[in-house]
Amino acid sequence: MKHTWNFAACCAGLAACLLTPGVAAAQLVQLAQVDEDEEVLNEPAWKETAYALPDAPREQTLRAFELSPPSANQYQIDLASLTLSADGVIRYVLIAKSRSGASSTTFEGLRCETGERRLYASLGNDGRWRPLKRGTWMPLGTVANNPRMALAVDYFCDDSTPARSREAIIDRFRGRIDHIDPVRGVAP
Repeated sequence: MKHTWNFAACCAGLAACLLTPGVAAAQLVQLAQVDEDEEVLNEPAWKETAYALPDAPREQTLRAFELSPPSANQYQIDLASLTLSADGVIRYVLIAKSRSGASSTTFEGLRCETGERRLYASLGNDGRWRPLKRGTWMPLGTVANNPRMALAVDYFCDDSTPARSREAIIDRFRGRIDHIDPVRGVAP
């Protein structure tokens, strides 16, 4: 349902607010209501751009990163797979290794603007990608030892904006800091 501005209805609502204070909050909420289906400020709806599955990761392009609090698992990102596309999605290969030696390699995407992530594919034992049939965008989550949240806060995002370039993200992995964490108020 599309909401439109109606001067007469607005005046009637304002009069009701003035005459009946108990109705004021309900009237103001109704007047301020924005239809969720409407585009805010006429911005086009977000659309994900096409992407290609990356090459399988190579040892020389892997970079480890730490979680806070520390995790029993080890996490690495393949810097060669890292892309920052026009749609604002940062795509990357994530490798998780347990103490027992089990590992998982996934191709994922992260949106700083919405705090969401998406799993595109997992790497099989034969070195071939297995695309997900229905990968959907999901919230990053707030649990401790969350590698995707660590990537978002410490490397990929400046608050809700992606880093300015792929090179800036790589610099952050190499220890060259160019941003301040807005939550902690310090460089990560």
